[in-house]
Amino acid sequence: MPLLIGSLLKLTGLRPVILLAAFLSLLPFILFSIFNFPRPKQTQGFPLKDVKKIIGSEILWLGAFILFFQSGNEFSVGGWLSSFFQEKFQLEAGHSALILSGYWLFLILGRLLFSKLLGVVKRETVVLISTGLSLLAMLGMILSPGKIPAVIFALLIGLGFAAIYPTTLSVIGEAFPNYSGTAFSLAIGTGLVGGMLSPWLIGRVSQHYSLTTALFIPVFNLLMILGLQSWLRSKLLKSDDK
Repeated sequence: MPLLIGSLLKLTGLRPVILLAAFLSLLPFILFSIFNFPRPKQTQGFPLKDVKKIIGSEILWLGAFILFFQSGNEFSVGGWLSSFFQEKFQLEAGHSALILSGYWLFLILGRLLFSKLLGVVKRETVVLISTGLSLLAMLGMILSPGKIPAVIFALLIGLGFAAIYPTTLSVIGEAFPNYSGTAFSLAIGTGLVGGMLSPWLIGRVSQHYSLTTALFIPVFNLLMILGLQSWLRSKLLKSDDK
């Protein structure tokens, strides 16, 4: 989409791009109207006796807050990456949009790659590796004095982000196989709060300092993910030993 927008802006201007985005937003409504969804796992509703078990689970909330910080990262980088390259390296909007497209492309390719890796390496280890790569790439992009290295680091950020969200969701789903929908709702809802807060916070910080400084917020988020994932890994190892 950023690639399409960057191309159309030069050819048609902003108004047709906005109209196209409005039209595309109708597609999910059409698709959801056509699809047949599976029957609910709990046909009689949610059993209240299991509420405490789910809400009181450390695994659920550790995973949920990993999603909180990771959603913040994906929303923030997806929203501010183009502006960062325009501000720091004076790139044109179209060229910055191409870099943003590359970021999303590498994120998608990374999810395909890491799905194969999960058959060989434990999920918790994959998330730690992915978070470490993201952290190094984020710091590299922010601190890079040159445009080309910064672009390479931006692509690696997408690759690093790839495994964190879906792998964490799979851990939550496995922990609550009978109530995965409820667990997913709590975790994804928590994640969306982070997705709202981080981009807003970056905007506020950039107003008082600079966008380069504000992008240390995703760095902080990644450090939090490392800590939470290490904690979650220890909890899962203890569960496996029981």
